[in-house]
Parts: sequence; C-alpha cells; structure tokens
Amino acid sequence: MFNSVAPLDSPCQAAATELFVVTGATGFVGSWCVKTLLDKGCRVRGTVRDPSAERCNFLRALPGASSRLELVKADLLDPVDAWRHVVHGCSLVLHTASPFVVEDVPEGEEEAFFLEPAVKGTEAVIKACIAEKVKRVVLTSSTVAIQFGHGDNDPQFTPPGVDESTWTNVDELELPVQMYMKSKTVAEMTAWELVKNSDVELAVVNPGLVFGPFLSLDTSSGSVVALRALLKKEYPAVPELPFNAVDVRDVANLHYLAAVRPDAAGKRHLAISNPESISLVEIAKILDEAGFDVPTSTLPDMVVRLLAIFDVKLKILLPDLGKKKYLNPINGNRLMDGNWIDIRTSMIDQANSMMELGGIGRLKQASPSKRFACC
Repeated sequence: MFNSVAPLDSPCQAAATELFVVTGATGFVGSWCVKTLLDKGCRVRGTVRDPSAERCNFLRALPGASSRLELVKADLLDPVDAWRHVVHGCSLVLHTASPFVVEDVPEGEEEAFFLEPAVKGTEAVIKACIAEKVKRVVLTSSTVAIQFGHGDNDPQFTPPGVDESTWTNVDELELPVQMYMKSKTVAEMTAWELVKNSDVELAVVNPGLVFGPFLSLDTSSGSVVALRALLKKEYPAVPELPFNAVDVRDVANLHYLAAVRPDAAGKRHLAISNPESISLVEIAKILDEAGFDVPTSTLPDMVVRLLAIFDVKLKILLPDLGKKKYLNPINGNRLMDGNWIDIRTSMIDQANSMMELGGIGRLKQASPSKRFACC
C-alpha cells in the first residue's frame, strides 16, 4: 500500500537483535513507528488498550508482524508496576502514547483529559524504564512544548524562529484553551527531571503538525481535523492559519534514529519539514492542484474570529491567524541529514489515504475509483 522505509543500515543491524517497545501502537505516529521498526528487521512490542480489538488488525497485517510483533495491553494511567511488565527485557522504548484531540473535549474537564494521562503516563513509563534498566527512551513531545507563552515578542514569528533550546512558558498559556500545550510541556519536563540521576538515556522528538498517509483511520490526529475540514468543505472558505508540518514517515524514522544513534541521547529534536509555516489556504491550493474538490478562497479574518466563539478548533489557533511561524530544527536536521519528505507529498498522500480508507472527500473530475499514485 505504501512504500517501506530504507533497508537495514548499520545502526539498525546493531539494534535489530534488541527489543523495542512502542507505546500507543495504534496511534498515527505509533503505528508508523511499528511499521518502520518492522521494515528494518527489528523486534517490536506494542502497547494497545485491547490486543483482541479489531482496530489492532492492521498492525498484525504489517510485513514482519507475524514473527516480530507482540501486542500487549496497557493504559497511560496504569501504575508503574504494570508498566514494568511491559518494558521488562527491552532495551529501547518509544513512548508515543499521549492524547491529541482538538475537538469533543469535555468542557470543564480539560485538565483531567489532557494533563493527567500525559504527565502521569510519562512518569509511570519513565519510572518503569529506570527500574527495568532500559537503555534509552525516546519520548514523543511536540512543537507546542517549544512555541507558546512567549508574549508579544514571540521569537517564532521572526526568522529563523525557535529551536530546540526554547521551552513553552506554561505560566503564560491561556487555559483551558491551551491545556494541550501545557500537558505536552509538563510531560516532557517531567521526563527530563526523572532521568537526571538515572542510567536511562532520554531523547525527545518534537514534531509539528503530523501529516502523511494513514495505516488506519481508526486513530486521532490534528491533521485529520485540518484536512477533513477541506475535503468535506466544512467551511465555505479557508482561514489563513499557519502550520509547521512534518510527514509521519519522517517522524517515525526520526524516532528510530533517536533510539539508535549515540549522539541523539540527551537532546530534543524538532521534526519539521517546512521551517517557514504553510497556511491552510496554501494547503487547500496544493490539494486543489492535485485534483481534490476543496474550497480555495480565503475566509476573512473577521469571520474566523466570529466562528471561533463557537468552534474550539479555531479558538485554539486564533492567536496565529494570518501570521508566519518559524521553527529551526537544528538537532532534527542533524539526525535526518536535512532530508525531509516534501510537504506537498505529505498532504496529497494523506488526502488519498483518507479518501481510500474513510471515504472522506472526492476528486473534482474523476470517477470514484480513480486514485492518485501514492508515495
């Protein structure tokens, strides 16, 4: 269905005999981490809420899964002892599990919805890894742990923008609207604090908004919300909202490199394919030129502000309306050698997979069976 990642390289040959744990294995990033590791010949133990559920079948169907993938039950709110059983006997843990939802969040329960599982889950996983003498943990954080809470002189609005040395200022976040930003920041800070006096190495991956093809649509991603709004024409026109994005296949590969490269330990790694943000209007034009039936006219800022009163998705992004945002992935570029999948490819491949797997969207002048070639 989709191209495999690169063949075995020397770091992988050394790591192929070791056991990787991937938490949140059915998630968008988690599932691609599983696929990437399997493609590289590695053994994988993936955590899911219910290994017998049908939503896990796509993982079992991946090449190499029958002999090298084990699915085990785990939840972010499980105690440390339960997580010790999960990570026992493994050398490398990719902790991708964390809630990422931008709609249908229970009003008044934002802190429990985001902060509790993100922070407590990270704490339990890291403590279990310390107790079980895991060699290295790669934590999936986010650019939102870097970009926010910097006031009027926010450096992300001026090139070259913020890099991995910058932290979100949680004291200046607008809560509860920006509770997700707080949850990712506090969770990452917790991880760094816990490993300080331990033998566990920590590397962190901070992706922007993750686009690219889905292995299964039975998962959540902010990019689904963004592209769905275009493909289903949820708005009559498109708001001028900026995104620093990255392809999910690059995110998965960066997790792998952060796990096996000696020079990745102790560092944060921004995962960004477009250091200068691309607007939702520009994304719509990419899809339009590729043949998808999407709106392309710009929604006036005044209308966006009115809609944001009732639409939490827009309200979260309102401070960035009409602006350019800049990120400088110094460490990320070093690990990836500056080789990122082009943002246009990411958008088109994701739209294709959403149409193929979920019937979301349509082409302008083509029969329903026609599809664009993917990756």
